[in-house]
Amino acid sequence: MAVAHGTASVLMPWRSTLPRRRLSRQTIVVVRTETGWKIGAIHNGRVRPVTVPEPGSFPSKMSRLMARGARRLGLTG
Repeated sequence: MAVAHGTASVLMPWRSTLPRRRLSRQTIVVVRTETGWKIGAIHNGRVRPVTVPEPGSFPSKMSRLMARGARRLGLTG
């Protein structure tokens, strides 16, 4: 078995440069069989920056609220 990954994009005929938003990351799992390599799985997704929300932002507040609720319900390890 092997895992390969890379980034790529498709340059449309009417464009001269690749837009940054079109950059994709591919991950491919291949398995060696008696007849050669076979693709087991493929994942394709856009490359996007990951940001951490500010402590007072809505996502941060909701995350804390859900964690508190999970603890109260005994859902944490």
